Amino acid sequence: MIAPNLALVPNLTLEFTQNPCFIEAYLKIREYVYITEFNLGSYEDHRDEYDHDPNTAIVVVRKGNQVIGGSRCTMRVKGSNNLLPHESDEFKLIDNLPELKLRNKSYIEVTRMALLPEYRDDGTIARNLIELQIQGSIEKGATFGFTVTPLIQARNNRNHIRRIGFNMVMRPDIIIPDKPLYRGRKMVLSTIDFTKPHVVGDHPNTFVADSIAA
Repeated sequence: MIAPNLALVPNLTLEFTQNPCFIEAYLKIREYVYITEFNLGSYEDHRDEYDHDPNTAIVVVRKGNQVIGGSRCTMRVKGSNNLLPHESDEFKLIDNLPELKLRNKSYIEVTRMALLPEYRDDGTIARNLIELQIQGSIEKGATFGFTVTPLIQARNNRNHIRRIGFNMVMRPDIIIPDKPLYRGRKMVLSTIDFTKPHVVGDHPNTFVADSIAA
């Protein structure tokens, strides 16, 4: 599957891949960005079982055969017991969001997006990465998407999501348990309902607490 808006990113290819060379290049870029720019741990902190989990799909952005970034998307398939990357036995979305009735639904978590600095500019590539993952997840039957990020990143993601055509709801009322990789940073859970596309001019109550300090 190829990104739907390639015209917006000329000379680049955005795609789901199983190519081990492309995946390894994405992992190295991710480590570089997270360590040198975000000061998030050591190299050992940035590879986990989800990078090669059968429920995870990797998206890469490349210029020719040169990978310049990517992201990953992990799905919890309806009826299965697999956990998403931010979940644990003590913290599960099914328990914390009972109103969404997730037990009988498939849903995803988008994690670990990273792009080389010179390709960030206006956010077009990041938006295409998110759109491609949403598109692929919907085709596989997912009805909800989730992210766990610092507040400032959640706000940026919300802008991307609305431009793609969906609403993103930030849930600062739900406490995300700390993990070593978070380095004590407050993380915010955000949700996207794929069954309710955003309508231009719509201003839903999204639980967004913009006064909360990052």
